[in-house]
Amino acid sequence: MTAVDVVDCERIDHQGFVPEIFAGLLLTALYMMQLGPSLANINDYLEDVLSLMLFAGSFVGLVGVALGTKLVFRRVRRRVAYWVELFAIPLMVFPLAWYTYASVDASSLLITALGGGLGLTIEIGLVRLFVDLVEDLHEDHEGHGHD
Repeated sequence: MTAVDVVDCERIDHQGFVPEIFAGLLLTALYMMQLGPSLANINDYLEDVLSLMLFAGSFVGLVGVALGTKLVFRRVRRRVAYWVELFAIPLMVFPLAWYTYASVDASSLLITALGGGLGLTIEIGLVRLFVDLVEDLHEDHEGHGHD
């Protein structure tokens, strides 16, 4: 088994809307970085750091999703791509959770509460993806080059 074996199994991170969520979070982070500080109950410096963390996490997550595909380093094993994503997911969940709490706490508008619910839903999905990736890393895939 080498580091560049081709894997025939389906990847967990290509199911559902995982790449689309990562791309959406990347664009959200870019918008928040361009917008600047917008929440009154968060320090400006902290808000910049959270935006940068969300950007870095979603970018690294997109790199992890792309690794091993036909377009990006096609011979990279799935295990390596999963480890990249396992590193990226906490970088997305922490700032998203902080923004969710701060945005709901900052305003009493209904749309803000709905945005907080959407953020919470994305966080739950990312945690679920994290658990699924860890479980898939520990499974035996009958010699498909996963290990």
